[in-house]
Amino acid sequence: MRDPQGALRALSAICMPHLPLVIAALPNPDVVRAVLLRQADLLERVSEDMRKFVLKRDGLLRHLTTKEEETAAERGLRALVGSPRAQIGPEPPRMGANVTPMVGRACDRMP
Repeated sequence: MRDPQGALRALSAICMPHLPLVIAALPNPDVVRAVLLRQADLLERVSEDMRKFVLKRDGLLRHLTTKEEETAAERGLRALVGSPRAQIGPEPPRMGANVTPMVGRACDRMP
């Protein structure tokens, strides 16, 4: 893999029930840190979309609400509870349900 950072950025958020399993399967502490930072970044983005949605929905800016903001609450809850339809981040490639090997491959060559 030539760009492990790019591969990591391409991953969508990992649901909270599966995150400890993914982290436990990663042997490299630097990879664990990178995955956790990516997870935090994605969840922060959903949080910001939720805040923007509320501000616009309750104010005069309702017409400026984006699709991401309109779906932020549902996406955030799906990520927290482990819904198979959770999607935060880029559109994932069509693969099997087990994200652990995909995260491992994405991070294998991280320094």
